[in-house]
Amino acid sequence: DGQDQAAPVLREALGLAQLHDSRTELVPYPLIVPAPNSPHAGQQRIKMRDVLVDQADEQLGDAMAQSLAHRASLVGELRALGGAVARVPAHATAWGSRHQEVLAATWIHPLGIAEQDQSFAALQVLGTGAYGAYSSDVRRSAAELAWPGQTGTRLRALSERTDPQHLFDGGLNLRSQNSSAT
Repeated sequence: DGQDQAAPVLREALGLAQLHDSRTELVPYPLIVPAPNSPHAGQQRIKMRDVLVDQADEQLGDAMAQSLAHRASLVGELRALGGAVARVPAHATAWGSRHQEVLAATWIHPLGIAEQDQSFAALQVLGTGAYGAYSSDVRRSAAELAWPGQTGTRLRALSERTDPQHLFDGGLNLRSQNSSAT
């Protein structure tokens, strides 16, 4: 629907750096991420990784290019952050990351955790936060990046108080001792 608004922005983006290849295809979002008429059952084999990065700059562009050059990487995403969410105090919600400018993410072939780590390494070092709901990495280090400092402390205490039997201990959480990404 926003093709007329997107075209000038995309044309300008083409001038940011040398373009190796391009293709344009207008596709409705439901065809990009199909949602079959059945409950979500974790059928997606592709792995996701993301970090929140303080500044959109050449270093981020180089890191994304390095990540995308890895044989495990399929797609890269850069999403602008800010706006109203950045004006909410960090302690007000579970989203403790308020100062970052960009979410940087990749979609990765499920080739094993070591290869996933390697493909995402250049972006990982730039990360000062993470959007936990957008990552396949359920290790403790990922949870600590998603819910840093006081946010993590508050959420951990809330989880211990409301779920003492660890009934909701799957996926990314601060109480689990997960040692590998799924």
